[in-house]
Amino acid sequence: MWRFKIRGIYATCLARILVDEGFKPVQLSKVLAERLNIKISTEPYDVIIFDTEDHEGICILGKPKAVEEAVAVLKRVFKNSFTIKYAPELYSIYVGTIKECKEGYYIVSLGEYEAVLESRSTYRIGEKVLVTVKRPKPKHVKSERCLVADRIIVSGRYLRLIEGGYHSVSKHIRNVSAKVRLLAITAQKLPSGWGVRWRSSAEYACDEDLTKELTELLTIAAKMRSLRENIDKVESGKVLDGEELAIIYLSNSDLILADNIRNDIRPTLTFHHLAKRSAIELSEYIDYVEENLSMDESVKYGKHTALNLMKDKILTGSHKLAILYLNMHNLKVIEVASNIETIDFDTNMLKAKFNISSIYLSHIKDEKLLDADYVEMYHEFNSPFIKYEFKQKGEKTIGIQYDVGFLAKVDKYALKFYHIPTHIVKVGSTLKVLGESKLEELAKMEVLSNSLKERIYESIRKMQGN
Repeated sequence: MWRFKIRGIYATCLARILVDEGFKPVQLSKVLAERLNIKISTEPYDVIIFDTEDHEGICILGKPKAVEEAVAVLKRVFKNSFTIKYAPELYSIYVGTIKECKEGYYIVSLGEYEAVLESRSTYRIGEKVLVTVKRPKPKHVKSERCLVADRIIVSGRYLRLIEGGYHSVSKHIRNVSAKVRLLAITAQKLPSGWGVRWRSSAEYACDEDLTKELTELLTIAAKMRSLRENIDKVESGKVLDGEELAIIYLSNSDLILADNIRNDIRPTLTFHHLAKRSAIELSEYIDYVEENLSMDESVKYGKHTALNLMKDKILTGSHKLAILYLNMHNLKVIEVASNIETIDFDTNMLKAKFNISSIYLSHIKDEKLLDADYVEMYHEFNSPFIKYEFKQKGEKTIGIQYDVGFLAKVDKYALKFYHIPTHIVKVGSTLKVLGESKLEELAKMEVLSNSLKERIYESIRKMQGN
Protein backbone atom coordinates (compact mmCIF):
# COMPACT_ATOMS: atom_id res chain seq x y z
CA MET A 1 0.00 0.00 0.00
CA TRP A 2 1.54 3.28 -1.12
CA ARG A 3 1.29 6.24 1.25
CA PHE A 4 0.54 9.64 -0.25
CA LYS A 5 0.54 13.20 1.00
CA ILE A 6 -1.57 15.75 -0.85
CA ARG A 7 -2.22 19.47 -0.87
CA GLY A 8 -3.56 22.07 -3.30
CA ILE A 9 -6.81 23.01 -5.01
CA TYR A 10 -7.44 19.45 -6.31
CA ALA A 11 -6.75 17.73 -2.98
CA THR A 12 -10.30 16.68 -2.02
CA CYS A 13 -11.10 15.11 -5.39
CA LEU A 14 -7.73 13.40 -5.91
CA ALA A 15 -7.57 12.06 -2.34
CA ARG A 16 -10.98 10.44 -2.78
CA ILE A 17 -9.87 8.76 -6.02
CA LEU A 18 -6.60 7.46 -4.58
CA VAL A 19 -8.16 6.21 -1.33
CA ASP A 20 -10.75 4.29 -3.35
CA GLU A 21 -7.86 2.69 -5.28
CA GLY A 22 -6.13 1.49 -2.10
CA PHE A 23 -3.61 4.27 -1.50
CA LYS A 24 -3.15 5.37 2.12
CA PRO A 25 -3.35 9.11 2.88
CA VAL A 26 -0.86 10.46 5.42
CA GLN A 27 -0.23 13.86 6.97
CA LEU A 28 -3.67 15.06 5.91
CA SER A 29 -4.89 18.48 6.94
CA LYS A 30 -7.63 18.43 9.59
CA VAL A 31 -10.13 19.79 7.06
CA LEU A 32 -9.42 17.09 4.48
CA ALA A 33 -9.37 14.31 7.09
CA GLU A 34 -12.83 15.40 8.27
CA ARG A 35 -14.16 15.55 4.70
CA LEU A 36 -12.96 12.02 3.95
CA ASN A 37 -13.77 10.73 7.45
CA ILE A 38 -10.22 9.40 7.81
CA LYS A 39 -8.04 9.29 10.90
CA ILE A 40 -4.88 11.36 10.46
CA SER A 41 -1.68 9.31 10.09
CA THR A 42 1.71 10.98 10.50
CA GLU A 43 3.70 8.28 8.67
CA PRO A 44 6.18 9.45 6.00
CA TYR A 45 4.86 9.43 2.47
CA ASP A 46 5.98 7.48 -0.59
CA VAL A 47 4.57 10.03 -3.01
CA ILE A 48 3.54 13.67 -2.60
CA ILE A 49 0.93 15.36 -4.81
CA PHE A 50 0.69 19.14 -5.11
CA ASP A 51 -0.18 21.94 -7.54
CA THR A 52 2.26 23.50 -9.94
CA GLU A 53 2.99 27.13 -9.10
CA ASP A 54 0.34 28.37 -11.54
CA HIS A 55 -2.17 25.71 -10.31
CA GLU A 56 -2.61 24.42 -13.87
CA GLY A 57 -0.85 21.11 -13.31
CA ILE A 58 -0.78 18.36 -10.69
CA CYS A 59 2.75 17.37 -9.63
CA ILE A 60 3.33 13.78 -8.53
CA LEU A 61 6.75 13.24 -6.94
CA GLY A 62 8.25 10.35 -5.02
CA LYS A 63 9.31 6.73 -5.24
CA PRO A 64 9.29 5.71 -8.92
CA LYS A 65 6.91 2.77 -8.52
CA ALA A 66 4.50 4.77 -6.34
CA VAL A 67 4.47 7.64 -8.85
CA GLU A 68 3.90 5.23 -11.72
CA GLU A 69 0.87 3.67 -10.02
CA ALA A 70 -0.61 7.00 -8.92
CA VAL A 71 -0.29 8.38 -12.46
CA ALA A 72 -1.93 5.25 -13.90
CA VAL A 73 -4.89 5.63 -11.52
CA LEU A 74 -5.44 9.29 -12.36
CA LYS A 75 -5.09 8.71 -16.12
CA ARG A 76 -7.78 6.00 -15.94
CA VAL A 77 -10.17 8.48 -14.32
CA PHE A 78 -9.24 11.62 -16.27
CA LYS A 79 -9.21 10.37 -19.85
CA ASN A 80 -8.78 13.79 -21.47
CA SER A 81 -5.70 14.73 -19.49
CA PHE A 82 -2.11 15.28 -20.60
CA THR A 83 0.74 13.57 -18.72
CA ILE A 84 4.29 14.90 -18.80
CA LYS A 85 6.87 12.49 -17.42
CA TYR A 86 10.29 13.82 -16.46
CA ALA A 87 13.75 12.27 -16.57
CA PRO A 88 16.29 11.59 -15.21
CA GLU A 89 14.99 11.11 -11.68
CA LEU A 90 15.23 14.18 -9.45
CA TYR A 91 18.32 13.97 -7.15
CA SER A 92 19.59 10.87 -8.91
CA ILE A 93 23.39 10.81 -9.20
CA TYR A 94 25.29 10.05 -12.40
CA VAL A 95 28.83 9.63 -13.57
CA GLY A 96 28.76 11.77 -16.69
CA THR A 97 31.25 12.91 -19.30
CA ILE A 98 32.01 16.52 -20.24
CA LYS A 99 30.88 16.88 -23.86
CA GLU A 100 31.24 20.62 -24.47
CA CYS A 101 32.79 23.58 -22.64
CA LYS A 102 30.72 26.76 -22.88
CA GLU A 103 31.18 30.18 -21.32
CA GLY A 104 30.03 29.72 -17.71
CA TYR A 105 28.69 26.18 -18.11
CA TYR A 106 29.30 22.71 -19.52
CA ILE A 107 27.28 20.21 -21.54
CA VAL A 108 27.47 16.80 -19.86
CA SER A 109 26.53 13.47 -21.40
CA LEU A 110 24.64 11.18 -19.03
CA GLY A 111 24.23 8.49 -21.66
CA GLU A 112 20.60 8.70 -22.76
CA TYR A 113 20.33 12.33 -21.64
CA GLU A 114 22.30 15.55 -21.97
CA ALA A 115 22.61 17.97 -19.07
CA VAL A 116 23.70 21.52 -18.36
CA LEU A 117 26.27 21.90 -15.57
CA GLU A 118 26.91 25.36 -14.15
CA SER A 119 30.10 25.19 -12.13
CA ARG A 120 33.06 27.23 -10.96
CA SER A 121 35.26 24.18 -11.31
CA THR A 122 37.34 23.65 -14.44
CA TYR A 123 36.75 20.53 -16.52
CA ARG A 124 38.12 19.25 -19.82
CA ILE A 125 36.21 17.72 -22.72
CA GLY A 126 36.09 13.96 -22.18
CA GLU A 127 36.62 14.23 -18.42
CA LYS A 128 34.32 12.24 -16.14
CA VAL A 129 32.34 14.11 -13.49
CA LEU A 130 29.96 13.09 -10.67
CA VAL A 131 26.72 15.08 -10.88
CA THR A 132 23.33 15.27 -9.15
CA VAL A 133 20.16 15.95 -11.15
CA LYS A 134 18.59 19.19 -9.87
CA ARG A 135 16.00 19.72 -12.58
CA PRO A 136 14.86 16.86 -14.83
CA LYS A 137 13.62 17.38 -18.39
CA PRO A 138 10.30 16.44 -20.02
CA LYS A 139 10.94 13.02 -21.51
CA HIS A 140 9.16 13.72 -24.78
CA VAL A 141 10.89 17.04 -25.54
CA LYS A 142 14.09 15.89 -27.24
CA SER A 143 15.66 19.36 -27.46
CA GLU A 144 15.50 19.97 -23.71
CA ARG A 145 18.39 19.30 -21.33
CA CYS A 146 18.22 18.57 -17.63
CA LEU A 147 20.13 20.67 -15.08
CA VAL A 148 22.78 19.07 -12.87
CA ALA A 149 25.17 20.12 -10.10
CA ASP A 150 28.65 18.80 -9.34
CA ARG A 151 27.92 18.50 -5.64
CA ILE A 152 26.39 15.52 -3.90
CA ILE A 153 22.72 15.68 -2.87
CA VAL A 154 21.14 12.64 -1.22
CA SER A 155 17.41 12.60 -0.51
CA GLY A 156 15.56 10.56 2.15
CA ARG A 157 12.09 10.41 3.69
CA TYR A 158 12.76 13.10 6.28
CA LEU A 159 15.67 15.15 4.98
CA ARG A 160 17.84 16.05 2.03
CA LEU A 161 21.61 16.04 2.60
CA ILE A 162 23.43 18.70 0.55
CA GLU A 163 27.18 18.91 0.10
CA GLY A 164 28.33 22.46 0.82
CA GLY A 165 24.76 23.52 1.56
CA TYR A 166 23.16 25.34 4.46
CA HIS A 167 20.55 24.22 6.98
CA SER A 168 16.86 24.89 6.31
CA VAL A 169 13.40 23.64 7.19
CA SER A 170 10.40 23.06 4.90
CA LYS A 171 8.03 26.02 4.74
CA HIS A 172 5.22 23.59 5.57
CA ILE A 173 6.64 23.09 9.07
CA ARG A 174 5.20 26.11 10.86
CA ASN A 175 5.57 24.98 14.46
CA VAL A 176 8.48 26.94 15.96
CA SER A 177 9.42 24.27 18.52
CA ALA A 178 9.55 21.65 15.74
CA LYS A 179 11.93 23.86 13.74
CA VAL A 180 14.17 24.35 16.79
CA ARG A 181 14.23 20.59 17.43
CA LEU A 182 15.24 19.79 13.84
CA LEU A 183 17.95 22.42 13.68
CA ALA A 184 19.32 21.19 17.04
CA ILE A 185 19.69 17.68 15.59
CA THR A 186 21.50 19.19 12.63
CA ALA A 187 23.91 21.08 14.86
CA GLN A 188 24.66 18.05 17.05
CA LYS A 189 24.91 15.26 14.47
CA LEU A 190 26.04 16.77 11.18
CA PRO A 191 29.74 16.97 10.25
CA SER A 192 31.05 20.17 8.68
CA GLY A 193 30.78 20.58 4.93
CA TRP A 194 27.18 19.38 4.74
CA GLY A 195 23.81 21.10 4.87
CA VAL A 196 20.39 19.63 5.60
CA ARG A 197 16.99 20.51 4.20
CA TRP A 198 14.39 19.06 6.59
CA ARG A 199 11.33 17.82 4.70
CA SER A 200 7.76 18.23 5.97
CA SER A 201 7.58 14.60 7.17
CA ALA A 202 10.35 15.33 9.69
CA GLU A 203 7.92 17.26 11.89
CA TYR A 204 6.15 14.02 12.86
CA ALA A 205 9.17 11.72 13.30
CA CYS A 206 10.94 10.97 16.57
CA ASP A 207 14.56 12.00 17.15
CA GLU A 208 15.72 8.41 16.87
CA ASP A 209 14.27 7.96 13.37
CA LEU A 210 15.62 11.31 12.22
CA THR A 211 19.11 10.57 13.51
CA LYS A 212 19.03 7.10 11.98
CA GLU A 213 18.18 8.45 8.52
CA LEU A 214 20.79 11.20 8.81
CA THR A 215 23.42 8.55 9.54
CA GLU A 216 22.24 6.40 6.62
CA LEU A 217 22.41 9.33 4.19
CA LEU A 218 25.87 10.31 5.40
CA THR A 219 27.01 6.75 4.66
CA ILE A 220 25.58 6.95 1.13
CA ALA A 221 27.18 10.37 0.65
CA ALA A 222 30.57 8.98 1.75
CA LYS A 223 30.24 6.26 -0.92
CA MET A 224 29.47 8.92 -3.53
CA ARG A 225 32.57 10.87 -2.50
CA SER A 226 34.63 7.70 -2.81
CA LEU A 227 33.29 7.20 -6.33
CA ARG A 228 34.23 10.76 -7.21
CA GLU A 229 37.76 10.28 -5.91
CA ASN A 230 38.17 7.19 -8.10
CA ILE A 231 35.95 8.33 -10.94
CA ASP A 232 38.23 7.19 -13.77
CA LYS A 233 37.64 3.62 -12.61
CA VAL A 234 33.83 4.02 -12.49
CA GLU A 235 31.61 3.24 -15.49
CA SER A 236 29.50 6.10 -16.77
CA GLY A 237 25.81 6.02 -15.90
CA LYS A 238 23.47 6.26 -12.92
CA VAL A 239 25.01 5.38 -9.56
CA LEU A 240 22.14 6.41 -7.22
CA ASP A 241 18.39 6.42 -7.72
CA GLY A 242 16.36 9.56 -7.17
CA GLU A 243 12.68 10.57 -7.16
CA GLU A 244 10.29 10.26 -10.08
CA LEU A 245 8.37 13.35 -11.25
CA ALA A 246 5.27 13.57 -13.43
CA ILE A 247 2.85 16.43 -14.06
CA ILE A 248 -0.76 15.89 -15.13
CA TYR A 249 -2.71 18.67 -16.84
CA LEU A 250 -6.48 18.25 -16.62
CA SER A 251 -8.58 19.50 -19.51
CA ASN A 252 -11.73 21.41 -18.70
CA SER A 253 -13.92 18.38 -19.34
CA ASP A 254 -11.86 16.51 -16.74
CA LEU A 255 -12.19 19.46 -14.36
CA ILE A 256 -15.96 19.14 -14.60
CA LEU A 257 -15.60 15.47 -13.66
CA ALA A 258 -13.40 16.54 -10.73
CA ASP A 259 -16.14 18.98 -9.66
CA ASN A 260 -18.66 16.14 -9.63
CA ILE A 261 -16.39 13.84 -7.61
CA ARG A 262 -15.80 16.61 -5.08
CA ASN A 263 -19.54 17.36 -5.01
CA ASP A 264 -20.16 13.82 -3.72
CA ILE A 265 -18.05 14.76 -0.67
CA ARG A 266 -19.16 18.35 -0.04
CA PRO A 267 -21.24 20.95 -1.90
CA THR A 268 -19.21 22.09 -4.90
CA LEU A 269 -19.94 24.77 -7.46
CA THR A 270 -19.86 23.79 -11.10
CA PHE A 271 -16.51 24.97 -12.52
CA HIS A 272 -15.06 25.07 -8.99
CA HIS A 273 -11.62 23.86 -10.13
CA LEU A 274 -11.50 25.97 -13.30
CA ALA A 275 -12.31 29.10 -11.31
CA LYS A 276 -9.70 28.38 -8.65
CA ARG A 277 -6.90 27.68 -11.08
CA SER A 278 -7.88 30.72 -13.16
CA ALA A 279 -7.77 33.05 -10.17
CA ILE A 280 -6.50 31.59 -6.91
CA GLU A 281 -7.64 34.76 -5.15
CA LEU A 282 -11.21 33.50 -5.64
CA SER A 283 -10.56 30.46 -3.44
CA GLU A 284 -11.79 31.86 -0.14
CA TYR A 285 -14.81 33.46 -1.79
CA ILE A 286 -15.75 30.20 -3.54
CA ASP A 287 -15.31 28.27 -0.29
CA TYR A 288 -17.56 30.78 1.48
CA VAL A 289 -20.30 30.44 -1.15
CA GLU A 290 -20.09 26.63 -1.02
CA GLU A 291 -20.39 26.65 2.77
CA ASN A 292 -23.80 28.25 2.34
CA LEU A 293 -25.12 25.86 -0.26
CA SER A 294 -27.02 22.65 0.32
CA MET A 295 -26.05 19.59 -1.68
CA ASP A 296 -28.82 19.62 -4.28
CA GLU A 297 -29.21 20.24 -7.99
CA SER A 298 -29.05 24.03 -7.53
CA VAL A 299 -25.39 23.61 -6.64
CA LYS A 300 -24.64 22.04 -9.98
CA TYR A 301 -27.02 23.86 -12.31
CA GLY A 302 -28.34 26.93 -10.52
CA LYS A 303 -27.18 30.54 -10.59
CA HIS A 304 -24.33 29.89 -8.16
CA THR A 305 -21.85 28.49 -10.68
CA ALA A 306 -18.23 29.44 -10.29
CA LEU A 307 -18.40 30.77 -13.86
CA ASN A 308 -20.61 33.60 -12.63
CA LEU A 309 -18.07 34.37 -9.92
CA MET A 310 -15.36 34.40 -12.58
CA LYS A 311 -17.34 36.83 -14.71
CA ASP A 312 -17.92 39.11 -11.75
CA LYS A 313 -14.39 39.01 -10.38
CA ILE A 314 -12.15 38.35 -13.40
CA LEU A 315 -13.75 39.77 -16.54
CA THR A 316 -14.50 43.20 -15.14
CA GLY A 317 -12.62 46.30 -16.16
CA SER A 318 -11.15 47.35 -19.48
CA HIS A 319 -8.46 44.69 -19.92
CA LYS A 320 -7.88 43.44 -23.45
CA LEU A 321 -7.21 39.73 -23.51
CA ALA A 322 -4.81 37.50 -25.41
CA ILE A 323 -5.27 33.90 -26.54
CA LEU A 324 -2.39 31.71 -25.36
CA TYR A 325 -1.56 28.11 -26.20
CA LEU A 326 0.60 25.80 -24.11
CA ASN A 327 2.01 23.64 -26.90
CA MET A 328 2.07 20.15 -25.42
CA HIS A 329 4.63 19.03 -28.00
CA ASN A 330 7.41 21.31 -26.70
CA LEU A 331 5.79 22.87 -23.58
CA LYS A 332 6.29 26.38 -24.94
CA VAL A 333 3.62 29.06 -24.45
CA ILE A 334 2.73 30.88 -27.67
CA GLU A 335 0.48 33.88 -28.19
CA VAL A 336 -2.09 33.26 -30.91
CA ALA A 337 -4.11 36.49 -30.76
CA SER A 338 -4.16 39.72 -28.78
CA ASN A 339 -6.25 42.84 -28.08
CA ILE A 340 -9.48 40.85 -27.74
CA GLU A 341 -12.30 42.99 -26.36
CA THR A 342 -15.39 40.77 -26.73
CA ILE A 343 -15.58 37.56 -24.71
CA ASP A 344 -18.44 35.63 -23.15
CA PHE A 345 -19.09 32.17 -21.78
CA ASP A 346 -21.82 30.07 -20.25
CA THR A 347 -21.85 26.58 -18.79
CA ASN A 348 -21.33 25.01 -22.22
CA MET A 349 -19.22 27.29 -24.37
CA LEU A 350 -16.58 30.00 -24.45
CA LYS A 351 -16.91 32.65 -27.17
CA ALA A 352 -14.73 35.50 -28.41
CA LYS A 353 -14.87 37.91 -31.34
CA PHE A 354 -11.99 39.97 -32.69
CA ASN A 355 -10.60 41.74 -35.75
CA ILE A 356 -8.53 39.69 -38.20
CA SER A 357 -5.54 41.92 -37.33
CA SER A 358 -5.63 40.57 -33.76
CA ILE A 359 -4.63 37.05 -34.78
CA TYR A 360 -1.00 36.37 -35.63
CA LEU A 361 -0.35 35.52 -39.29
CA SER A 362 1.83 32.57 -38.31
CA HIS A 363 -1.21 30.92 -36.76
CA ILE A 364 -3.44 31.15 -39.84
CA LYS A 365 -2.97 27.87 -41.71
CA ASP A 366 -4.47 28.83 -45.10
CA GLU A 367 -3.75 32.12 -46.87
CA LYS A 368 -7.33 32.30 -48.18
CA LEU A 369 -8.47 32.94 -44.59
CA LEU A 370 -6.58 36.25 -44.67
CA ASP A 371 -9.42 37.76 -46.74
CA ALA A 372 -11.59 37.80 -43.60
CA ASP A 373 -12.41 41.01 -41.71
CA TYR A 374 -12.97 39.42 -38.32
CA VAL A 375 -12.83 36.11 -36.47
CA GLU A 376 -15.30 34.42 -34.15
CA MET A 377 -13.84 31.84 -31.77
CA TYR A 378 -15.88 29.08 -30.10
CA HIS A 379 -14.84 26.40 -27.66
CA GLU A 380 -17.35 23.92 -26.30
CA PHE A 381 -16.11 22.74 -22.90
CA ASN A 382 -16.52 19.07 -23.83
CA SER A 383 -14.96 19.45 -27.27
CA PRO A 384 -11.32 18.72 -28.15
CA PHE A 385 -11.29 21.66 -30.58
CA ILE A 386 -10.99 25.43 -30.59
CA LYS A 387 -13.01 26.65 -33.57
CA TYR A 388 -12.18 29.83 -35.49
CA GLU A 389 -14.70 31.11 -38.05
CA PHE A 390 -13.14 33.62 -40.46
CA LYS A 391 -15.79 36.06 -41.69
CA GLN A 392 -16.21 39.09 -43.90
CA LYS A 393 -18.55 41.97 -43.21
CA GLY A 394 -22.09 40.81 -43.68
CA GLU A 395 -21.26 37.61 -41.77
CA LYS A 396 -20.11 35.69 -44.83
CA THR A 397 -17.92 32.80 -43.68
CA ILE A 398 -14.72 32.39 -45.72
CA GLY A 399 -13.46 29.33 -43.89
CA ILE A 400 -13.02 27.56 -40.57
CA GLN A 401 -9.90 26.51 -38.72
CA TYR A 402 -10.06 23.97 -35.88
CA ASP A 403 -7.13 23.74 -33.47
CA VAL A 404 -6.89 20.68 -31.24
CA GLY A 405 -6.98 21.90 -27.65
CA PHE A 406 -8.74 22.25 -24.31
CA LEU A 407 -9.36 25.25 -22.09
CA ALA A 408 -6.74 25.62 -19.36
CA LYS A 409 -7.76 28.86 -17.65
CA VAL A 410 -9.43 32.24 -18.01
CA ASP A 411 -7.94 35.22 -16.22
CA LYS A 412 -7.90 39.00 -16.52
CA TYR A 413 -5.32 38.95 -19.27
CA ALA A 414 -5.68 35.78 -21.30
CA LEU A 415 -7.62 32.75 -22.41
CA LYS A 416 -5.18 29.86 -22.18
CA PHE A 417 -5.51 26.47 -23.83
CA TYR A 418 -3.60 23.18 -23.77
CA HIS A 419 -2.82 22.69 -27.45
CA ILE A 420 -1.74 19.80 -29.64
CA PRO A 421 -0.23 21.33 -32.83
CA THR A 422 -2.73 19.61 -35.11
CA HIS A 423 -5.13 21.72 -37.21
CA ILE A 424 -8.12 21.09 -39.44
CA VAL A 425 -8.80 23.76 -42.06
CA LYS A 426 -11.98 23.94 -44.14
CA VAL A 427 -12.21 26.45 -47.00
CA GLY A 428 -15.16 25.90 -49.32
CA SER A 429 -15.51 22.16 -49.89
CA THR A 430 -11.82 21.46 -49.20
CA LEU A 431 -10.86 20.07 -45.78
CA LYS A 432 -7.26 19.36 -44.85
CA VAL A 433 -5.63 18.01 -41.70
CA LEU A 434 -2.26 19.51 -40.74
CA GLY A 435 0.23 18.32 -38.13
CA GLU A 436 -1.27 14.85 -37.75
CA SER A 437 2.20 13.46 -36.96
CA LYS A 438 2.37 15.62 -33.80
CA LEU A 439 -0.78 13.95 -32.49
CA GLU A 440 0.69 10.52 -33.19
CA GLU A 441 3.99 11.39 -31.50
CA LEU A 442 2.29 12.62 -28.32
CA ALA A 443 0.17 9.48 -28.15
CA LYS A 444 3.24 7.30 -28.67
CA MET A 445 5.05 9.13 -25.84
CA GLU A 446 1.92 8.65 -23.64
CA VAL A 447 1.45 12.40 -23.21
CA LEU A 448 -2.17 11.78 -24.16
CA SER A 449 -4.09 8.54 -23.92
CA ASN A 450 -5.05 6.39 -26.88
CA SER A 451 -8.70 6.97 -25.98
CA LEU A 452 -8.23 10.74 -26.31
CA LYS A 453 -6.37 10.27 -29.61
CA GLU A 454 -9.24 8.15 -30.94
CA ARG A 455 -11.76 10.72 -29.72
CA ILE A 456 -9.95 13.42 -31.70
CA TYR A 457 -9.76 11.22 -34.81
CA GLU A 458 -13.44 10.35 -34.53
CA SER A 459 -14.28 14.07 -34.52
CA ILE A 460 -12.05 14.61 -37.57
CA ARG A 461 -13.76 11.74 -39.42
CA LYS A 462 -17.14 13.31 -38.74
CA MET A 463 -15.89 16.61 -40.22
CA GLN A 464 -14.61 14.78 -43.27
CA GLY A 465 -17.97 13.08 -43.71
CA ASN A 466 -19.94 16.36 -43.69
